Amino acid sequence: MKLRLLRPLPGMTTPPPGPNLARIAYYSNHNANLFGVRASDLTALWQVDNEATTIRIVRPIGKWRYGAHENVDVDFYLPRPPTSLADLEFRPTDDLGLTLPFEDEDEEGKNGTGEPDPSG
Repeated sequence: MKLRLLRPLPGMTTPPPGPNLARIAYYSNHNANLFGVRASDLTALWQVDNEATTIRIVRPIGKWRYGAHENVDVDFYLPRPPTSLADLEFRPTDDLGLTLPFEDEDEEGKNGTGEPDPSG
């Protein structure tokens, strides 16, 4: 896993990779696709406001242009008091608020063959 520290754009937005081929490769996260999440290339965005430091961790997944929406699939803020870092816990969820068309239907059909049961 790699982590790069960057200054964010306004609004704690991830800067785009630009035309630099090495940065585009880092932002594409091809190693994470081949070797799993342990090979991820993460970016830490840091900002200091009124003596408080904000750190946002993201995993970019492609390239985008300046002013376009950033392409990230992991996005979280580190807690401000350092003592609460020990309490961080990763909780994956499948609930993305998406309803797929087949979720309301029986996927396999009534008779288990994928076809509707002819007996009704």
